[in-house]
Amino acid sequence: ERGRMIVHGGRWREADSGNYTLFDDLWSFDLETNSWTELPSADGPRARVAHSMVVSGDHLLVYGGNSTGAATSYVPMADVWSYDLNDFVWTRLDDDAPAGNRHFQATAISEDGAKMFVYGGGDENAYYGPFFGDLWAYRIESGTWSQLHDGETDAPHARIMPNLIHDGAANQLLMWSGHDDSNLGNTNQVWRFDL
Repeated sequence: ERGRMIVHGGRWREADSGNYTLFDDLWSFDLETNSWTELPSADGPRARVAHSMVVSGDHLLVYGGNSTGAATSYVPMADVWSYDLNDFVWTRLDDDAPAGNRHFQATAISEDGAKMFVYGGGDENAYYGPFFGDLWAYRIESGTWSQLHDGETDAPHARIMPNLIHDGAANQLLMWSGHDDSNLGNTNQVWRFDL
């Protein structure tokens, strides 16, 4: 709606091996002027990578991610943060989300901005698995979580790094690709979840 893309966090290293430097900065890319602006982001979430973000109205929501710069180990988190896109202020919404510590998960926002959906991801064993195949909904106004599916039966293989969108007209979630737990690894499958 604002004609811009928001980027938060990430990692970088100069060499081909060794630990990464994690970032906690927040940037906006204006799609009309093709220009970057760093947004004020004091007192926000700690540096992280492989987290997920959605925009709900005037707020950017950040969930989970990996908190270590180590190249061969992972420390996923379970916190949820909100960034006010008008006042440029961070607020912690949840310290320990019931959906658990995870990273490489997919998130989507409902068309009315009332719910954030979270699917899949991994724990400290990603990229090795087993991965998560469960689906959660987070009601933003009340701050409550509910599990929509346990991922055990009549479900796609659990996976990391899929894409997820909400289709409000059909009341469904659509998931594409990812790296799953089967022998296939990277997949090009599309799955539908009827809400």
